[in-house]
Amino acid sequence: LLRCNSPTLDLYLQIFDVQVLSQDTSMRDYKMATSLFQDLKRMFPAFRLLALPNNDLNFFDASQRSQFVSCITSLADMCKIRGTIAEFESQRFTNQQMLRRLGVHTFILDVIKSLILPHEQHSEDFVKRIEHGSTFYEPAVRSWIVDELLPACFSFIEFFSSGMKRNQHFWGDHTRLLSRFFRAGISVAGALSGIFCGNEKLCQRLDLNIIDEVLRFISNESNKD
Repeated sequence: LLRCNSPTLDLYLQIFDVQVLSQDTSMRDYKMATSLFQDLKRMFPAFRLLALPNNDLNFFDASQRSQFVSCITSLADMCKIRGTIAEFESQRFTNQQMLRRLGVHTFILDVIKSLILPHEQHSEDFVKRIEHGSTFYEPAVRSWIVDELLPACFSFIEFFSSGMKRNQHFWGDHTRLLSRFFRAGISVAGALSGIFCGNEKLCQRLDLNIIDEVLRFISNESNKD
């Protein structure tokens, strides 16, 4: 047996990349996260069919679409501020680690890739492409992707990454992919902020083209006002 809060236990946790959930809040969040994640994985095959352009087989109705987004939003919320600052820092850190170990971040990446892969041969912005190609998706589905699903995914990335270097580095390898969605709104910029904020090494590796695209996006939004 390993004594709690001992150097031996800390070394064991680091070597085997495991996590001890001892507090009631942590156990409650773990059970909630696993339940939400199971629901997402159960719905994913139907979502992938929906993501195919010009697909007449729609097994992913409005109720399921709403539940899909709700699950992602609830998982993102687990990495937000709750309670006092001290409680938040500890619990957020625990939940960010726990969601990484469950593999939620790789699932969110698969969701985003499922949207972009059918359009991979086109270099233009994803949102611009599906808006101009009105036959790709039904209007209700197109609206759900742009106004609900993508903001939920980018919100998850922002809060999952913020202040957690290991999580930041995972998403830092996919910023080029995320930049394909700038027209989805400010939520993309929020995701990039969560990825790079406070991480000097990651900022030094940042593709300058991404910075140009961020500035161009902000300029375009300002001109709208």
